[in-house]
Amino acid sequence: MKDYNYLASELCKLGIDRKEADIYLILLKSGHCSVQKIAEKIGLSRPTVYRVLKNLQKKNLINTVQEGKRNYFIAGSPDTLLNLLQIRKRQAEEQEREFLRIINTLQDQYSFSSKENSIETFADKKRLLALDKLSNSSTQKICIFSTHSDEKLNQIFSDIQKKLGFSFQIKQLHSFEINKKSPQYIENKFFENDIADQNIIISDKVFIFEKNTIHIVKQKKVIQSYRLMFDSLWKNL
Repeated sequence: MKDYNYLASELCKLGIDRKEADIYLILLKSGHCSVQKIAEKIGLSRPTVYRVLKNLQKKNLINTVQEGKRNYFIAGSPDTLLNLLQIRKRQAEEQEREFLRIINTLQDQYSFSSKENSIETFADKKRLLALDKLSNSSTQKICIFSTHSDEKLNQIFSDIQKKLGFSFQIKQLHSFEINKKSPQYIENKFFENDIADQNIIISDKVFIFEKNTIHIVKQKKVIQSYRLMFDSLWKNL
């Protein structure tokens, strides 16, 4: 009974309610069963068992077989549970992205009313918040001091371009060899001396990327200084 309760509790973590878990485990152990037999084993009414079996069928966790004129239910392979795990994972990722947007909106409101709002620092897992701020950028022209390629940034730029259309442009001063053709919205110039040892992105804010940290500079004069420095270097290359 202890192992049974443990397995039922673990199944509930995949989004299966307790009645569904109990009936699935009964079928898994007993082979095929009729509705009447399941109702007797679990102590539920037949209408309730029918309802639970219908939910399990929707989740592809059980199948039906016919013997004579009667229908029997059998448990599907436990491998099917992996599909539920993947669904839960996608839902969690979507929920995380939604909360990131909400948190960023709240942070922007907080920063607006805060006097100490010139620089924000996002370390480790909180880097996702900074990347979400970048992906929500509506700046049509972005400048980059790039010391290395970053696939996450490339995907973010692609998403921004799809959102803003052909008006979106990137100018990139890079200090590394680019091995593949850049998208049409990116114009590259090689710059042999590093400005810094990390990527710096200039949009409506300045994003400074370090190994496990992203700094976001929001002070207008600092942003203007970075952009002037970039434009000067770009013009003379």
